[in-house]
Amino acid sequence: MTNKLLDIEREIFLTGYHKVFLLNQSCCSLCKDCSHNRIDCKDKSKSRPSPESFAVDVYETVKKVGLEINVVYENPAEINRIAILLIY
Repeated sequence: MTNKLLDIEREIFLTGYHKVFLLNQSCCSLCKDCSHNRIDCKDKSKSRPSPESFAVDVYETVKKVGLEINVVYENPAEINRIAILLIY
């Protein structure tokens, strides 16, 4: 999913919206041997932060756009993955 979202981000950039940025839905997980830190990241050009790292209240944001999101009370459980594509 991360690669698909990055492709969309790039397509939007190439159409002239140069201020486009993806807040990724979860940890990147592009590399099987992830270093789990930005300093040692092997592909920094694809690394994107999560909405939560920018203090976005994901639950309230999702609810305001009319989507349903629920707190996960037990693991394992089905969870929602939320990405936000910022376009200016």
